[in-house]
Amino acid sequence: MIRIDAHAPSRFRRFTLCAAIAACIHPAVGAGVADIPLRVAVSAHPDSSAYLRLQNARARLAPPHPTGGIVVHNCDDSGPGSLREAYTQADGNFTIDLSQMTCSRITLTTGALVDSPNATAVLVTAPLLIDVDYVSHPTMTIDAGGTDRAFVHNGTGVLSLAGLRVTNGRAAGTDEHGGCILSRGQLAMNGAVVDHCATVASGVSVGKGGAMYSAGETLLVDSIISGNAVSSAAGYSSGGAIYSKGVLVVIYSSIDGNEAAGLGQGGGAFAAGGLLLRNSTVSNNRARYDGALTVLATTNYHSIIDSTIAFNTASGMVGGIETLASLEIDSSTIAFNTGASTKRTGGLYALDPGVVTLNNTIVADNTAAGMPADVAGQHPLLGSHNIVVAANADVIPADTLRTDPRLGPLLHNGGPTLTMAPGTGSPAIDAGLIAQPQLEATDQRAGLFRRMFGPAPDIGSIEVQPVDRIFIDGFDGIPQGRVDRSPDH
Repeated sequence: MIRIDAHAPSRFRRFTLCAAIAACIHPAVGAGVADIPLRVAVSAHPDSSAYLRLQNARARLAPPHPTGGIVVHNCDDSGPGSLREAYTQADGNFTIDLSQMTCSRITLTTGALVDSPNATAVLVTAPLLIDVDYVSHPTMTIDAGGTDRAFVHNGTGVLSLAGLRVTNGRAAGTDEHGGCILSRGQLAMNGAVVDHCATVASGVSVGKGGAMYSAGETLLVDSIISGNAVSSAAGYSSGGAIYSKGVLVVIYSSIDGNEAAGLGQGGGAFAAGGLLLRNSTVSNNRARYDGALTVLATTNYHSIIDSTIAFNTASGMVGGIETLASLEIDSSTIAFNTGASTKRTGGLYALDPGVVTLNNTIVADNTAAGMPADVAGQHPLLGSHNIVVAANADVIPADTLRTDPRLGPLLHNGGPTLTMAPGTGSPAIDAGLIAQPQLEATDQRAGLFRRMFGPAPDIGSIEVQPVDRIFIDGFDGIPQGRVDRSPDH
């Protein structure tokens, strides 16, 4: 592995995090968050007002360069040189540097870290370990102790966390939000892990965000959000891992094994203000209504590109994605999600006024109430060059393939996220559209994995190519299951 400081000069972060990624061109959230690719369009309609609103929302995640800062020197809960002392003193645009620590875990014993409303943009940064697949491994753990959150950000700007594992947080009470992280402004995570956090709302009140809640835009880059839960005793709960009131942008990240319990929706994430999911995997999440993702905000255009939605479960409605908004899905795989209602579906469901556009995408092997059920909705799908096996013919585009894509298990097939490769003889191979607006240089795995190898791109999130042999032969594959790349494992 390569060890770098997450707040290092951009040229060094660019080499270690983006050497094999074609489009790392913009420092999205200042000195502590890696350059992320902003050249990708979020819709096929770049002149539309919705497109501009989503782009502008992403631009607002870039705070001014921090002008003040403190170096933390110990792992004490409080007192001189502690993280709590530094976080409490944060004012304006502020950096907290954990790179000089000789310890690797801070356990909070006197409650959450709470900053001042004057703390406009706060960056808490520790070194990262980068492995050969460009997976970021945090070196510092913030353990909330199981009795309170870890971070509360009261400012209107961005709370940026880089190189941290945040764990064991709990928010319990009336209308609670964010089990580990509550931001009343925006939130940005880079090279972070957030796990084993819980939000528990009492009575009929609403719980939001098992791991994190953001009142503004939310950005995840090279991060893992896993094993979190949100619940309410007798009310609704939303976002097993994430509740984002503003635009949610997820890039090169995994949202895995989270739950919105009880009357829960969005087992993985609840995107209330807009969604861009790119080169990411949403898997093994659970809820009553929407196992993987709930997508709202009809005024924005939403986009899923080069991503995998798999093995999510709903005990009441849609196993995978339910959207009220128009949603474009390109070069992605939605498979093996399980729903429970014949009135919805297992994989993807669009409520009015949402219109879904699919290009080069697999939607297959999803079930609802024990029956094959991939796609349904209140409007026909748009797009072309897809594989959708179980859907009414009048719902899907005329050129849709309806044969088994022969997907392999959810494995480490290279790159920073788990994926499913089409097997030998799959109809997905070389069956995609070359001239699609969202065709990228690489597939979901990025790096050396080209988006097109052969006469045409493959349908789905993975492009089969010679470099896959080491993974397909089983040298590096790991079984489908939880993603756990935290420092303690």
